[in-house]
Amino acid sequence: MFKSFREYKERRKKLVFKSISKPCSNGNANIAVLIPYRNRETHLAQFLAHFNEMRVPAGCTMDIFIIEQNNDDKFNRGLLLNIGYLLGAKRRAYDRYIFHDVDLFPDQSIFDLYFSCLNNNIHFIVPKKEHKYEQENYLGGVVGVSGGTIQKINGFPNNFFGWGGEDDAFYNRLALAGMESIYRPAFGGYNVPMHDPPTQTEYNTEKQQNVLGDFMQWRFNGINQLSGFFFINIEKDSLPCPIENTNKEIEYFFYKINYLSEYKNTSDRILEERKIKSKSKSKSKSKSKSKSISSKSSSKTKTKTVKLARCPKGQRRNKKTGLCENK
Repeated sequence: MFKSFREYKERRKKLVFKSISKPCSNGNANIAVLIPYRNRETHLAQFLAHFNEMRVPAGCTMDIFIIEQNNDDKFNRGLLLNIGYLLGAKRRAYDRYIFHDVDLFPDQSIFDLYFSCLNNNIHFIVPKKEHKYEQENYLGGVVGVSGGTIQKINGFPNNFFGWGGEDDAFYNRLALAGMESIYRPAFGGYNVPMHDPPTQTEYNTEKQQNVLGDFMQWRFNGINQLSGFFFINIEKDSLPCPIENTNKEIEYFFYKINYLSEYKNTSDRILEERKIKSKSKSKSKSKSKSKSISSKSSSKTKTKTVKLARCPKGQRRNKKTGLCENK
């Protein structure tokens, strides 16, 4: 589709960012917050402490799913968010799913927006200097979408290992699925604590290839690969945090994720899983075809006409009785 990453940056379909001037009124809303996580105990404690102070609108609820990558692979944010979505959707149908980094703390006005304008997909954290990112087309940090949108774009790619790229792929998937715009608030903001950036070895060294490749793979590389969690070990656990949840309108769910495979690399396991499913489908089609042929064959045998002997000379066969009679 694109000959180079530079050409992609220049020619890819752009989303239009529209502005929300104030929260809408939606009534009761059930929200799921999905947090990809590993080795960020300090930020998790700060997150809980901050959300303890947030006022959940009357009649609304919030469930927060913290999905920890429990292995030594490079961090795979997209895969964790896909798993978080499937775990949440299995629990109940939420009005909105919010992909949320653990080190971003909203003020009350932004928090209120989490439960509002449910018909709109919203990028809650506006790109600006105090939010770490200033690029206009940045679509990371905190994004809220409906379950229908996630299904339509097949979630995130599962094969982006290391920091970087999955947000770009998410942006492109929205555009490829025919969505033309996404909203951002014209008010409020986030407290963003300082922390060390990822080390060189923690970055996604194949970001450009991954992003370009996702244009061809997005329809099958995503949540539809994870149905049934055939190769993923999910362990529910208690929060690894000394801060107690005191907000009665918020419930937390903490899961440790690992991969059940002789392979350590998830992308290899996904490829193997795809081959297994493909073989299974082929066998199923083959059995179905052979049954069909057998059925047709037996059907033909049943309706086959039996040839009768000729009547003696001077007689002819009565078509109604099948007997030979004199002419």
